[in-house]
Amino acid sequence: MSWPQDLPRKYYEKYQPVPVKSAWFSVYRLPHDIYAITEPLHFQEVNSFLILGRDRALLLDTGMGIDNIKTLCQELYSGPIDVVNSHFHFDHITDDHRFDRVYSYNEPHALSMLRRGFSTEELAFQIKDDQFWGPPPASLDRAGYHIPAIDPIPVEEGAVFDLGGRQLTVLHTPGHSADSMMLWDRENRLLFTGDTFYLGALYAHFDSEFLGKSNFQDYKNTFERIKELEPQLDFIICSHNDMLVAPKYLSLAYEAFASIEQGAARPDGGDIGLHGHGQGKAVTPQYFFDGFSVITKEG
Repeated sequence: MSWPQDLPRKYYEKYQPVPVKSAWFSVYRLPHDIYAITEPLHFQEVNSFLILGRDRALLLDTGMGIDNIKTLCQELYSGPIDVVNSHFHFDHITDDHRFDRVYSYNEPHALSMLRRGFSTEELAFQIKDDQFWGPPPASLDRAGYHIPAIDPIPVEEGAVFDLGGRQLTVLHTPGHSADSMMLWDRENRLLFTGDTFYLGALYAHFDSEFLGKSNFQDYKNTFERIKELEPQLDFIICSHNDMLVAPKYLSLAYEAFASIEQGAARPDGGDIGLHGHGQGKAVTPQYFFDGFSVITKEG
């Protein structure tokens, strides 16, 4: 899959669209009372998920902040909504400030970044013209685009969000970032993977204050642990690109990381382009597998 070729993505045709007022978001109804909130006109192609319970809803990630996701969620659901960040990266948290309660994994660097916010200068590369397929909303203030500071509520491994008749369990899954976490819906046989896995380029190469430090060994260990859930899952639900993905990819990802570690996989040393996320060197090892790739640090 490449940007901006092959747009709009064919995989959206599998899902039931939900009409909404916003022209920026595309919303789809997923099984088990879940709304997938997508932003297909931006390079990040990020997915947020509004997960409904009997008493309240949980919004997993608040997206790019290019349009107001809180207004959208209130159009879809009239009850109380809490936010959980899958991790602290900018494309998942920009509208956190619109909500009263935001939960994030209890990891020092991530919490400190959320409490300081992100400046217009830090985010300028995300609102350049080459990041968009089609025009952004007229309401987008490019000159003032930033992420306000918030005071998140820390959570730990094993914490449970009870939505009323539905429980979501926190699984700490470091690697992509130190604070990455998944939410496991055991009863409905679903696992929300955040950025730890999706069909696309998996980022294991970050090393900066802005994006934190990826850790290849932690990433591999995460998949070694999480793949054991496969028999208990019908789908994994991913925060970029296609949304409902077969659980077998947890094992395939572990095998990919293991093959890189063992020297069995051959890298492509080409230019990773927009996947560099403004972090300097754009040529770094990328290993291609069936349906996804892994971008690593050199050395």
